[in-house]
Amino acid sequence: MSEPIGTPRPWRTRVIQLVGFLIGIALLAYVVRLALNEDNREGLRQLGEASPASIAALLAVTAIGLTASGVQFWLVLRPIRRLNPLDVLSTNYIAILLSYLPFKLSVMFRLAIHKGRDGIPLAIIGPWFGAIGIVLLIPTLPIVILADVRPVLDAIGLATVAGMTVLLTAATATLATRFGQGRGLARARALADRQPIGIIKRLVRSETFERFDESLGMLASFRHGLLLMSIRVIDIAAFAGRFYIVSRMLGEPMDFGACVIASAVYFFIGVFSPIGSLGAREAGTAGAFALFNSIGLDLSSGIDHEQVAVISVVVTGAELLVSLTTAALGIAWLRPDRLLRAPKNKTQPTTHAETATPKPTESAP
Repeated sequence: MSEPIGTPRPWRTRVIQLVGFLIGIALLAYVVRLALNEDNREGLRQLGEASPASIAALLAVTAIGLTASGVQFWLVLRPIRRLNPLDVLSTNYIAILLSYLPFKLSVMFRLAIHKGRDGIPLAIIGPWFGAIGIVLLIPTLPIVILADVRPVLDAIGLATVAGMTVLLTAATATLATRFGQGRGLARARALADRQPIGIIKRLVRSETFERFDESLGMLASFRHGLLLMSIRVIDIAAFAGRFYIVSRMLGEPMDFGACVIASAVYFFIGVFSPIGSLGAREAGTAGAFALFNSIGLDLSSGIDHEQVAVISVVVTGAELLVSLTTAALGIAWLRPDRLLRAPKNKTQPTTHAETATPKPTESAP
């Protein structure tokens, strides 16, 4: 049977991603060339004379950020599935290293481990990754808004970010509680029974639909949500801290607002880039600051895009160095022979009693 018109062939998709990866390499080369501009020579000289303490701080903050990312993956799933935290951390370390490459190898690796090795069904993995996205966004939005309005970190700004994060977390927990734990499932089935289309009735009674309802339990606890947001804030601080440490090494420290904006742009380009993160993040971050300056936005705090190019390249270099180390530790922990097998009973799902009679969820303050 011939392929449906408009359906991309696998080889064509791979070629497109490979070309995109090569474009990313070209972008990285362009950013490196931009970073080596004559105007940045003094900063590069100071970078070469950076103290061991500064280098150690950069590597340590990078390692904290990579670890916080893995802890978020583990904590989000924990209310409905209990995995070994070291397994999840190791998977995340390896996936971060693979994210530099094309073909969505990092996503494929996560799916292979969590579905094949840990026994998590796809109907849970999809909402799990979606819940991770929500956790990434909730504290990021108020922090980015604060960085624009109040580029200097102070008590008022911290209190504002904390308040907005708590409110957004409470709203998320309330919605997840209202529609999860069988409530939304019962409503959907009641509505489906009132209409004549049989496929809809079967859909709302399918295992996939039930799994989706179960997955809402990931974000249904307000207390657990606050813990997740705390870890996410540590992740954001570590990311922004990388840019601040490198800018100090260059002799021109960035302020709080510029560090947050740069790290947010850098991070989200890496998350959504279809060609791999290598090159795309560095060029995208420098380009964003060039755009901010050209249109007069105060988001850049006066930081030149060439300086941002230097900082982004150094941040990537430090991340790659740390990631190679943590990924090696992750491979040693998971062991390649285990990746080829799918052992049973790797998960520790909540018991039937816990599922049938869930504990009351903390209400929003």
